[in-house]
Amino acid sequence: MAQPTSPEGEEWPCPGFTTHPQNTAGPPEMVLSWQDETRSTCTAERRRVLFHTCACLETSYEFLGVGGMYGFRRIRRSAPKAVAYAGPWQRGRAEKLWLLLINGQAR
Repeated sequence: MAQPTSPEGEEWPCPGFTTHPQNTAGPPEMVLSWQDETRSTCTAERRRVLFHTCACLETSYEFLGVGGMYGFRRIRRSAPKAVAYAGPWQRGRAEKLWLLLINGQAR
């Protein structure tokens, strides 16, 4: 597991409540098209987080539902903080891509 970080720069133990994305060394099976927050279609005000990965790592992911469509949000807490979105897809396709993402087979 990667070293946990906190916004204050102090180390803190990971509670282990949520999934940690796998980090594979090989090339991914699929490369997702990530867009910055200002250009994304997933930035609607009524988006809902359905699944998420642990925030103890530098990069975390969220599975979002927006008006019957689904996508992902990637949050990188490095300075400066970067937020990007992938999607939207229909539910079945998004769930398959989510499994690839958290298993390290998509990036």
